[in-house]
Amino acid sequence: NLIRFIKKSSFIGLKYLEILKLESNLISKIEPNAFRDLLALRIISISNNELVNCENQLNFEFSYNLDEIHLRENQFENFNSNCVKNS
Repeated sequence: NLIRFIKKSSFIGLKYLEILKLESNLISKIEPNAFRDLLALRIISISNNELVNCENQLNFEFSYNLDEIHLRENQFENFNSNCVKNS
């Protein structure tokens, strides 16, 4: 099955998850705060999806150990400092 969107409740209870690979799906929307519970996340890959607008979708402010975010091969119309929040 190919994932099309990520709900805010998708990762509840996964606070010890360190690596999340979501590449090569059909993800076009990520609800705000979808990654909020991923406190131990170090690496996330959302490459090769259908993301167009990243504003307010990629919020990692509670992932204090985050080292890598992979976003290549998406359909972003614009990508700026508001796309990824990690503070």
